[in-house]
Amino acid sequence: MDSHSECAICFHNVNVIYSSSSQKSHPFHQNQLKKYFTLRDIVSKHFIPTCSTMFRSGLFKDFPEWYYALSMGDWPLHVLNAEHGTAGYINELMGTYRVHEGGQWSLTGRITILKNTIHAATTIDQYLEHKFHTI
Repeated sequence: MDSHSECAICFHNVNVIYSSSSQKSHPFHQNQLKKYFTLRDIVSKHFIPTCSTMFRSGLFKDFPEWYYALSMGDWPLHVLNAEHGTAGYINELMGTYRVHEGGQWSLTGRITILKNTIHAATTIDQYLEHKFHTI
């Protein structure tokens, strides 16, 4: 981050491991990603493994009130940080994301996850004054 002052965030690839199934572990990102992402990219899709994220401190003073009403915090946090610079991607496996029955998302049904994601997207869209509404 010191050598890339344009970046507000950086993240890397992680290995996904399934603790209770026969699914084989695999990289979170199996295709090559570009090196830098903008706010537009981050608003359009939640693709940053949270356990791999590092961001600059003090980019914004306080979390907005709407942030606390969401059931997810990682994607909205990436959006808040990306308002202050790009997100740099390091194409190396430097962490592990474990999928297990005790995980927050694992305990949540697919319909609820989709509803929560739509609510977050709508809230972010309003916060950004519909600048990226079409995506």
